[in-house]
Amino acid sequence: MSELKLPSVTISGIEDYLEQHLEQRDNIFKYAERLANEQKASIVGPIIGNFLFTLTKMVNAKKVLELGSSIGYSTLWFAKAIGKDGKVTYTDFSHKNMEIAKSIADKAELTERINFYVGDALEFLSRTNEQYDIIFLDLNKDMYFKALEESLNKLKKGGLLIADNILWGGRVRWSLDDENTKTIKKFNTFISNAPNLQTSLIPIRDGLSITIKLRD
Repeated sequence: MSELKLPSVTISGIEDYLEQHLEQRDNIFKYAERLANEQKASIVGPIIGNFLFTLTKMVNAKKVLELGSSIGYSTLWFAKAIGKDGKVTYTDFSHKNMEIAKSIADKAELTERINFYVGDALEFLSRTNEQYDIIFLDLNKDMYFKALEESLNKLKKGGLLIADNILWGGRVRWSLDDENTKTIKKFNTFISNAPNLQTSLIPIRDGLSITIKLRD
């Protein structure tokens, strides 16, 4: 009997397949994706956006903080998931990004669910007295570890700390000296081994970590 030869499977091919199953997403997300492409803005994309929506619904999150929001694409998924009595806090350095994010939120009729902050996300984090159900890290990668301790302080027991780009284009596999790679590797090691945390590292797109805060 001859051996069955299967075609090689690429990551991009798998992502194309997964995205085919998200065609039913609201047109506002597709609009935001086109806008991100025009603006050359980095966004998490529909696969992770849909996953964030699902996680938010699963834990019934009502208070979400994003550290690094760009044009507000992931903000949109969170805002859709939290319901009318929830709030997402958007943070970004760029006024231009914030204005684009507001225009998208207006078009989606979700503006009332979002608090917009322009400035240093870590400064906002250190000053806020809120306790969050979900904190999402997607800021400059060399800031991930600096954001970690303060994020855990502002996260409710049982809350989720979610971080994007934890595979960093595969560079975490190698001994590289650049600050971004070293910081992400340090971040991944800590969240995977801390006794008060339970973490899964998920290899979708550029990697997503999901960490449950078990106790203070």
